[in-house]
Amino acid sequence: MRFLRSRVTHALVALAVGSGAAAATVSRMGDDDWTVPEPRDRVAVAIASLEDDPVYVSPDGRAWLDEDGEAAVEAHIAERDLPVRVVVWQPSTKAGYQHPTLSPAQQIVTYLDEPVLLVLWQGPDDSLVDAPDGWKTRYPGYDETWEQEPTFLGDTRTDLEDWLSSVPTDVLEESTGSDYYGGTGGGIAFGLLVGLPVVGGIALAAGLVRLGAGRGFRARPPSAPSERR
Repeated sequence: MRFLRSRVTHALVALAVGSGAAAATVSRMGDDDWTVPEPRDRVAVAIASLEDDPVYVSPDGRAWLDEDGEAAVEAHIAERDLPVRVVVWQPSTKAGYQHPTLSPAQQIVTYLDEPVLLVLWQGPDDSLVDAPDGWKTRYPGYDETWEQEPTFLGDTRTDLEDWLSSVPTDVLEESTGSDYYGGTGGGIAFGLLVGLPVVGGIALAAGLVRLGAGRGFRARPPSAPSERR
């Protein structure tokens, strides 16, 4: 029995260390200790354009938003001084901006001078909304009816104007930490979730080995009390 207790004790210690490591890792996931690759091709063009104007439409995006529509969307953003930028282009896998971990939207919001909510319009199936690291779109309050992103359906100009008319000026808020596992507590819970089955497996394996050796788990007889001298 002492053999089993020893193995379980070691497993529990390993579990505690692993949970602590998971919490430490999660707490560091938001650290700026990594380098964003230099933007290239139309990503670089979009970033340069957004430094001066809140909307960038590539030549192949004019089918969705013409110059009049671009001016109207820019007016909506400027009128309420919204922290929103819009990029309209056709989705492409050959534009030369691919990166193994960072999407074009993430590169754009990272290289802009101020935190903004980026609307990347690429059609109904590929469009998205993104914010820079350390920021996120806040959730609507109980008395608010705005959506966190456009529908990306129907006419581009109409959809963007309707959405921009309802978005609050404080649509962005700072993120208090990494939400990948729900923060530090989530990291600990994740470590326990992974580690507990391992501990159970170790205990079961130790028991099977002991039984296979014919040693069993017989309780030891109590030792006789030592005589007083």
